[in-house]
Amino acid sequence: LLDPAHKDLLLVRIALDVACALDFLHQTAPPITHGHLTSSMVLLRAEVMQPGRLPPLCPLAKLIGFGSLTSRTTLQDIQQYGELLVIL
Repeated sequence: LLDPAHKDLLLVRIALDVACALDFLHQTAPPITHGHLTSSMVLLRAEVMQPGRLPPLCPLAKLIGFGSLTSRTTLQDIQQYGELLVIL
């Protein structure tokens, strides 16, 4: 099991990695929207469950399942990101 300090740091890093991925997608021209950001669309590195083995600069979380859907907007992605944070 994870100790509370490790868990808090881990959740912050996951949230930051997802935010950075969304920022990268949204900064392209034209912006790419994810369209279906849920916890099942976030992959985690295996080292996440091993305290002391977390790489300091390497992303722990990566997004999958994104696409350029014309019916979606970056604001919808941001709303879904907020919902994801509540789940974390």
